[in-house]
Amino acid sequence: MSRSSGMVGYELTHSIALGSYFVAVPSNEEISFILEILNHIVSPALDKLEALLPTASSWDGIARNDFCRYVGVAPFRGFRITKQAWYRYLHIARSAWQGLPTLCKEPPKSVAEPGLNMNSEVERLVVKTIDVQAGFALTDPAEWRHQMAYSQRLRLGRVLHGAALALKQEHEGEDHIDAVMSVVKGIDTYLLDYALSRGDFDNLQKSYVTARESVSTRLFMYDIPLTRPYRLNRAWTRQKENSRLVHLKRALVYHSGRVYMHALYRRRSELDNHLIRDLLDLSLSPYTRVRRCGVLPSHQ
Repeated sequence: MSRSSGMVGYELTHSIALGSYFVAVPSNEEISFILEILNHIVSPALDKLEALLPTASSWDGIARNDFCRYVGVAPFRGFRITKQAWYRYLHIARSAWQGLPTLCKEPPKSVAEPGLNMNSEVERLVVKTIDVQAGFALTDPAEWRHQMAYSQRLRLGRVLHGAALALKQEHEGEDHIDAVMSVVKGIDTYLLDYALSRGDFDNLQKSYVTARESVSTRLFMYDIPLTRPYRLNRAWTRQKENSRLVHLKRALVYHSGRVYMHALYRRRSELDNHLIRDLLDLSLSPYTRVRRCGVLPSHQ
C-alpha cells in the first residue's frame, strides 16, 4: 500500500519534481573548457586573419581561400595549429560566438555618440537595459575569466572592422565578394548574437501557445487510446490540465523573456558604431550580392 500510494503521489507532483532538476548552470569546468576553445582555437584563427589583412590588395586565390574558405587548423595536438584538418578562419570565430550568447554579460560601455538631441533630451532620461538575472555564466567585470572572454569578443569586432576597411578599398573586385559576405555575417554575429533576439523570442512564444492550445482531435478519428504517451496537450477544448511539455515550454518562455531584457536598449560603443557604418558602406556596394547581404532585416 505504501508503494502504490507513493507512486500516486509522484504522479500528482512529477512536474514539480522535474522543475527542481531543470536548472542548467554551467560549472567551473565547463567555463574553463569554453575559455580553452577561445584561447587555443578561436584566437589563432584571428591571428591568421590579422596577418592576411595587410596584403588584401594583392590576394590571390589561395589567400582568399585562407580568408573565407579553407584553412589548416588542427585537431588537438598540443593545442597547436597544423595543416591536417581544413576549417575556415572567419567561420571558426563566428561559429564559436554564435553558440555563446550568454557566456559573459556586457559591462557598462563608454558611449562615444549618445545620439541625443541636446535641446530636448538629457542623458539621465535615456532608457537603459533592465538588469535582471538571466543565467549569464560570467557577470563580474572584475573577474579574470570575464575579462578574458570579453576581450576575445572585442577582438573579434576589431578584426571584423579591419577586414571591412581592407575590403572596401578601391581594389575591391568580384573575386572579393565571398570574403565581403563572410565579413558581413561576422558583423551580424558580433552585434546581434548576444542574449536573445526578438525573432527567437517570438518563435518560443508561438511554440508555447501552439502546445498549450493543441487538442488531440485527430486521435479520436483513429480511435487511439488517450493514455498513450504521444497524445497532445488536451483531449477536449475545455480541459484545464496541461501536460508536462506545456509546463516546460512555459518555463522556457519566462526564462527567455529575462534573457531578452538584456538585448533591449543596449548602448553603442565606438566599435559598435564603426561596424554599423561598415554595414552601411557595404550596402552601397556595386555588387548586388553584397548589397543584399548588407541590408538584411536582421541588421536594421
